[in-house]
Amino acid sequence: MNSYEYLTELVEQKSLSSSSYSSRAWSYKGKGKKINTASEPVLNPKYEYILNAIRGIRTNYPDSKMIPCVYSYDKNRKNVVVYFDIGAEFTIGFSAHYDIVNPKTDNPFDNQASVSHLLALTERLSETPPTTHNILIVFTDGEEVGGTGAKAMSSVLEEEIRTKKLPYADVVCIINLELTACGNHYWADNESTLAGFIFKRAVQRFSKSTHVTIDCPFNDSEVFRRNKFDSSCIGMIRRSTVGKIRSGQIDSPFIWNICHTMYDLMDFVSERDMLKFTDILFSLSIDCWDDEIYGFEPISYDKQVCQYSYPSAYYKYSGSSSSTKSTKPKTTTLPLATSPQESYMEWWESESDDWSSCLDNGHLKSGMF
Repeated sequence: MNSYEYLTELVEQKSLSSSSYSSRAWSYKGKGKKINTASEPVLNPKYEYILNAIRGIRTNYPDSKMIPCVYSYDKNRKNVVVYFDIGAEFTIGFSAHYDIVNPKTDNPFDNQASVSHLLALTERLSETPPTTHNILIVFTDGEEVGGTGAKAMSSVLEEEIRTKKLPYADVVCIINLELTACGNHYWADNESTLAGFIFKRAVQRFSKSTHVTIDCPFNDSEVFRRNKFDSSCIGMIRRSTVGKIRSGQIDSPFIWNICHTMYDLMDFVSERDMLKFTDILFSLSIDCWDDEIYGFEPISYDKQVCQYSYPSAYYKYSGSSSSTKSTKPKTTTLPLATSPQESYMEWWESESDDWSSCLDNGHLKSGMF
């Protein structure tokens, strides 16, 4: 299955808001029928879908080097981890959160499309694994309630670094996905990280699209950085938005404003853009480490803000040492999205580069506006 096919199935797995199941058990059977299971924890249907998809991939590729694992850090919260172990001394990580805020909408932008990309990436890596490094793919819970899943996963990786009891080799960076349902160009929130540098280079090498650095709302990469792991958040952006950001007309893509609202819908998703983005992720996964990486100089963040130190494997392969240079990551506060549908229609008209392609890709469904 490709990423768009995974997405169409994933959005059908109805779940509660992330903040509403932190202290109680719940489940959905069928569509909209809630089952009271207060005496026994029942898992998020999206978690169950991810787990079943990974089981299916493992069944289809029995010779895969995939090692699936689940880490529970709360009665009702679990991170799903897939590790591709080729015996290398270092690992490149990918992450995406699967919890949601608004259960009354599809949530492809925040963040079901990103989960779908990583499921498609898992399937492709099962068939064609990397040859120079291991791959760690993490589906996190709890991003919408403060990044609790990323914090829990950081603790797992820190335990591995300290004790070497877990199977994971040194994780040199974690690339976090957000807002990846539509856009023919790409962004990262921090190019001073190894993760941001690798992604920027992948865009330059494997596509003809533009890459920009922009401020980003809170996401799991901030949590990873605070826990001393190199990380950058990446996503997709429309071509016309790139020009507006570079000219200073806007600070961030307007599409971010639909997150958590009723307008985070499949109507705005582009299958073509999603398939292209998955191709870039796959190319990055199997061909991201070579002599050009050796010259990259990491930046250590101020302790009061974020800090991370590279594992020994990075220095072994790169010949670099930690930089004394420091910087404070930029933050931004996005305004709440406006509610009238006309404002979204106006945005879509101004953002659309090709109306025919929008219609062909099913962006506008009858009765939507």
